[in-house]
Amino acid sequence: MSTEALRHARESWACIPSTSPAPRSRAAPAFTSGPMGRPDSLRTGGQRHGVHHTKGPPMTALVFLDTETLGLDITDPIWEVAAIRRESDGTETRHHWHVGGEFGQPVTPAQDFPEWFRADFDRRYGVDQPIEPWPYVASQLELLFHDRPHVVGAVPNFDTERIARQLDVDGWHYHLIDVENLAVGYLAGRGEPLPPLPWNSDDLSRAIGINPDDYRRHEAMADVEWARDIYDRVMNGGAS
Repeated sequence: MSTEALRHARESWACIPSTSPAPRSRAAPAFTSGPMGRPDSLRTGGQRHGVHHTKGPPMTALVFLDTETLGLDITDPIWEVAAIRRESDGTETRHHWHVGGEFGQPVTPAQDFPEWFRADFDRRYGVDQPIEPWPYVASQLELLFHDRPHVVGAVPNFDTERIARQLDVDGWHYHLIDVENLAVGYLAGRGEPLPPLPWNSDDLSRAIGINPDDYRRHEAMADVEWARDIYDRVMNGGAS
């Protein structure tokens, strides 16, 4: 999830009228009607139990990753996961899931879910593809990350932390690659002016020649494609 998406989400939640219920504790999901039975793999003291690590040397595969969730808290359910895995020879495979409960039951946003996010959720969730039980999605992600690929995304720790917490899956290389940071370094290295802090991901994207309006932003697969194209533009020295 990009910094712009996070900022948009925070602003949307901040606009909820004061009559809305008070935010719930981080100890419990903000949306109680979400997927039930997902593992709580983060324990007191920061220990994780039952997370699937893969040993051995890191490979050169990349996984461009994005998730959509029912809120910003780490326990707010993931409802969409998308990834493009690129092998060392450049071959790419696409992976896309809508995530449900333990037995595939749909997740449901809370009443105070911001209107824009609810409209997108209602328009797409389970419409063009089935809603999969979260254990099935977890098993597919284990395969995707079986050889410690590098994860690439916009604020990729947002996605990896929630996948590890909710789906009990790990395995990616611990060096995450944030395309927004890559864009900043690219612009700075060329001596080009940087936008003021806090950086806007759309501004950074435009500054390196990737128009964010060409993508269906905040849809998981479209955001994956956008992150991939930013990565390629930077790593190819600005060439298309």
